[in-house]
Amino acid sequence: MGSVVSIDGVMTTSWGRMSEGDSVWDLEPTPGVSVEINARRSNLQAAPEAFQFDLTLSGFDTNTLSDDAAYDPSYHDKCVFWDYGDSYQFTAPEQVQRGNLDSRWSRGPLGAHTYRDAGEFVVRVAVIEPSSGNVGFGIFRIGGTSSDTPRIRSASEVFEGAATMFVDTNGAAGGYPNAPAGAVRYDNVQAAIEQMPGGAGPRRVILERGQNHVITAARNLALYSTPNSPTSFRIEANAGSGAKPILSLDSGRFGNGSLLFNDALRAGTARNAEADIVFSGLDCRGLWDSTRESGAAVTFALAAGAGSSYTLYDGCEFSGWAIAYQSANSDRETMYTINDTAISDWQEYAVFDSSTQVSSAYTGARLMQHVDALGGGPRVSPPRHNTQGPVRFGGPKRAHIWASDVFSRNGWFSQGSVYGVQPCIRFADSASRAGARLNLGASVLESAGPVVTMANGDGNNPDTHVNAMIDGNILLGGFMSTDLAVVSYGGSTWRNNFLIQPDVQRNNRSIGGFGINANVMFVFRDSGAGIAAGNLTTPSLVYNNTMVNLLSGGNLFGGTGETRALINENGFTITYENNLLHEPNRNVPRTLYGAVNVSPPDGTMTPVFAFTPRYNGYRDFDSVTTLDTTFATPADSGRIWVPQVGSPALGAAMAEPNSMISFAGTRRPELPSIGAAEIE
Repeated sequence: MGSVVSIDGVMTTSWGRMSEGDSVWDLEPTPGVSVEINARRSNLQAAPEAFQFDLTLSGFDTNTLSDDAAYDPSYHDKCVFWDYGDSYQFTAPEQVQRGNLDSRWSRGPLGAHTYRDAGEFVVRVAVIEPSSGNVGFGIFRIGGTSSDTPRIRSASEVFEGAATMFVDTNGAAGGYPNAPAGAVRYDNVQAAIEQMPGGAGPRRVILERGQNHVITAARNLALYSTPNSPTSFRIEANAGSGAKPILSLDSGRFGNGSLLFNDALRAGTARNAEADIVFSGLDCRGLWDSTRESGAAVTFALAAGAGSSYTLYDGCEFSGWAIAYQSANSDRETMYTINDTAISDWQEYAVFDSSTQVSSAYTGARLMQHVDALGGGPRVSPPRHNTQGPVRFGGPKRAHIWASDVFSRNGWFSQGSVYGVQPCIRFADSASRAGARLNLGASVLESAGPVVTMANGDGNNPDTHVNAMIDGNILLGGFMSTDLAVVSYGGSTWRNNFLIQPDVQRNNRSIGGFGINANVMFVFRDSGAGIAAGNLTTPSLVYNNTMVNLLSGGNLFGGTGETRALINENGFTITYENNLLHEPNRNVPRTLYGAVNVSPPDGTMTPVFAFTPRYNGYRDFDSVTTLDTTFATPADSGRIWVPQVGSPALGAAMAEPNSMISFAGTRRPELPSIGAAEIE
C-alpha cells in the first residue's frame, strides 16, 4: 500500500494509503513539530521480546503533558499510525477483521510489538493533528550504528550452555536428539523447574514439541530469590513446526491456588533488580472445566506485590485455569504483554490486573470464554462457579489492546435467579489512578451483558478521570445488554466504533430473571462511590460511531424497539457529533443504512458479515446439560451496514471533532464527509 521508502538502508513499504494514492508517510512534516518515541522493553533483551511504546509530542496545537495524572488533550485529538518494521500474522484471533491481523501495524497513542527474531529493527510513527493539519514523524532504532536501544539478542546468546534445560519425555533412551549443545537434559519438566532458583543467573526451559509435560508441584519463586538476585526465567517450545508442547498439571496433586507464585522482587534491593518471565509457544492446560464448573481452580502465574518487572506470553494457548495471568499491586513500574495468545475456559478471569504501576499490551490476543461455559453463580465457595469476564484492570498506568478477540458469557451477580454476564473489558475498575491510559483498537468484543465498562467497581475511591482512546472496534451485545458502553469517568474518546444491539428476547423471566426495558448504546453515569474534583468537567468525545439497533418491538420488554444512543445522567462534559443510528426493526423504522452485499457468480446477493456471534444461549449451573437457545444472539447480528445515497449520514460530519483519516489511513473527502460506519 502506498509508497516504498528506505530507512537506514532497510526498504519499507508504507502503510496508511490516502485517497490520492499516497500514504500518511508521504506527507510533508510540519516545521517545528517533534515526535519522540518512548520504549519499554525486557531486561535480558532476548527474542522473543515485547516492546511497549508511547509518545512525547511538541510543536502541535496540543502537546504531551508532563503530568501523567492530568487529562491530556494531545492523547485524544490525533491520528497515530505505527509501523514496527517486523511482520507476522496473528493466528489467535478468530473474529478480528483480516486487514488488522498483520502484527506490523497499529493505530493510536500507545503502541506495542513482540519481536520473535533476534536482530535490528526500525520503528516509525506518523502523527496527524486533523484540527490544524500539523504532521509529525518519529523514528526509534533497535540496534544499528545509531541505535536508540541495543539490538535484540537470540535466546542462545543469553542462555548459554547449562543455562538452558531441555526436556524430552523420551529420556535418555531417546537420545535427546534436539537438545541444544551444552544444555542440561531432563526427562520431566518438574525436575527442570526445580532448578530455577535465583542467584545463579537466568534460566531457560525448552520443551520438546508433540509431548505432554506434566507438572507435579507448584513453585513459589520468591523462596528462591536472594535480595540481589531474583529469579529470571523462560519456558518455551523447542524450535520447529510440530504440535505445541502441552504443559499440564497432575490432577492428583493440585488443589486451588497458584502454580507459579512470583514475589521475586520483594526483599531489599531486589526491587530494582532484573527479573524477566517469558512463556512462548506452549499449550498450557489447567484442571478447571467451565462447562461443568468442576475441577481445581489453579492460577497459572501470579505476579504479586513485587513480582517480575517484565512478563511475556507469546504464541501460547491457555485453557482450564482460574486465571491465566494475575498482576497484583506493585510499588514499582512493571510491564506485561499478551501477544498472539489464546485464553479460554477460565473460572475467574482470563487476566486480572489489579496493579497501579503496570503497563500492559494485548496484541492479537483471543480472550474467549468457552462457548458452552455455564452461566456462572455466586462468588462464595464452595462450590466454585464461573464468576468473572475476560479481563479486569484495577488502576493501570497504561493498557494497549489491539486486534484482539474478546468474548464473555458468564458472571456472578444475580438478576433474580439468572446470573448477569460480565463485560468483556472492565477498565480502571478501582479508580485508583487518575489519568490511567487506555488504547483500545481494531478489536471485536462480544458479551451478552455490557460490553465495555469504565466504572468504579470497588467503591474505595471516588470516580476520577482517565485518558482512554477507544477507536475502530466492534461491540456486540446480547439478551442482558441494557447498555453496551458504561462510563463513569471523564476523559474518554469513542470514535469510529461499530455498536450492535441484536434482535434477541430481553424478557428472561421464563428462566427466573427480569424483563429488560432499557436499550442504550452509551451511558455516562457516576458509580455511586463519589466523584473526584474535575471528573464531570473533563471532556469526553463521542463521534463517528455507527450504532445499529436490530431489536424489534416484540423482543424489547415493554418497548417499541427504539433505542437511546446516549444517556448522560450526571452532567458529564460530552461532545457528541456525527454518530449514526440505524433501527430497521422498530415500530417506526429509522433506516439510515443499507446492508452490504456481494454478488457471487450465480447472481444472488450474499450479505457481508464481520463475524458470527458466539453466544449460543443460557446454561444454568443447576441444569448443566440444558442450553436455553431462546436467548442466543442471532447469527446474522454481525452483518455490516453502511450509509446509502440519500441518507442523513452523508454530509453529517462536523469539522470538530471529526477524524479526517479513516481506519485504513485513507483521507476522507473534504467536508461534508461520511465519517462513520467503517469496518475493515
